[in-house]
Amino acid sequence: MRSVRHPQVPAGAVRRPRPRGQAGRRMPRPRLTGLGGGLFACAAMLLVAGICWLLFDSSLFAYGLLFLPVAAATALWVRPADLITAPVCVPIAFAAGVWPVSGGSGGLGGELMGVV
Repeated sequence: MRSVRHPQVPAGAVRRPRPRGQAGRRMPRPRLTGLGGGLFACAAMLLVAGICWLLFDSSLFAYGLLFLPVAAATALWVRPADLITAPVCVPIAFAAGVWPVSGGSGGLGGELMGVV
């Protein structure tokens, strides 16, 4: 029987294991469905709103700045087939999370006006 050599591997090449440190690790590539992307964005924006409420005294500027990485992460982690849902669910997540930092006053009507 004849041995077949792989065309890209030189003769006598030794396969070495990948390093186990930081250089050898890659960021996992989760693939979220459209619904999963929306839930991720909503949960992340509620967490961002809580952080802004506690640390930045309900700063809408800080909330808007922290919205950008959440939107980018949602767009990067959603499946390519469900990519059309990212521009829909991320603004909904923004609106869902802005409620704690909106600064509305008194009752449901005041809170809704603060969100708007």
